[in-house]
Amino acid sequence: MKLRPGDLTPSFEAISTTGAVITSASLKGKFTILSFHRYVGCPLCNLAIRSFAKQAPGVLGAGLGIVNVFESSDANLKQAITIWGDMDFPVVADPSAKLFNLFGVESSFVGSLRTMGQVSLIMESIRTPKPPIARDGAEMRMPASFFIAPDLRVFDVHYGKHKLDHLTPETTQKWLNIVQKDSTATAAGVKRA
Repeated sequence: MKLRPGDLTPSFEAISTTGAVITSASLKGKFTILSFHRYVGCPLCNLAIRSFAKQAPGVLGAGLGIVNVFESSDANLKQAITIWGDMDFPVVADPSAKLFNLFGVESSFVGSLRTMGQVSLIMESIRTPKPPIARDGAEMRMPASFFIAPDLRVFDVHYGKHKLDHLTPETTQKWLNIVQKDSTATAAGVKRA
C-alpha cells in the first residue's frame, strides 16, 4: 500500500554498503530523503544516482539526511560504487525488495510503457557509463522517494509514474527549502510542530 503525507514511516532496519545500521528510528530528529531505485545495472537508475550524487554535498550541508536503496545484492551494489565513486550518503542493498514492499514501491507494466515517451532521457542514460552488472532486480519496478520529517512522519512522497521518474533536482530543492525554513524557525525559537 502506498504511503501518503502524514503517515508514520514504517519501522525498518537495513545495513548500508559500509556496514552502518540504518533504522527508521535513526532518522528521527532531522529531515531525510529516502529514495528507491531499481537495480544497479539499470542505465536509467545509473543516470539518476549520478545526478543525485552531484546535489548531495549541498543537501547534506543543509542538514538534510539521505538514504538510497537499490533492489540489488550487496556485492553488486559495492561493485557499482567502485565505478560511481564513493557516495556521501548511505546506500542500501535490498535484493529481496522488503523495503520496497514496506514503502509501497510498485512494479508497473503501464509505467514501463510510459518510459518509452522519455526519448531524450533514455538516450542520455545510454550514453552515461554504467556498471557492467546483470539485472538483479524487478524490470518493471518504478522509482520512489520519501521526504521524512524529524518526527518520522512522511512529509511528502514521490512515486514515479515511469522508470525515469526519479526525484528531480527541482523537488529536491523544494524539500531543501522546507528544511531551511524549519532551521530558521527553530533558530528563532519557534517550536517545531
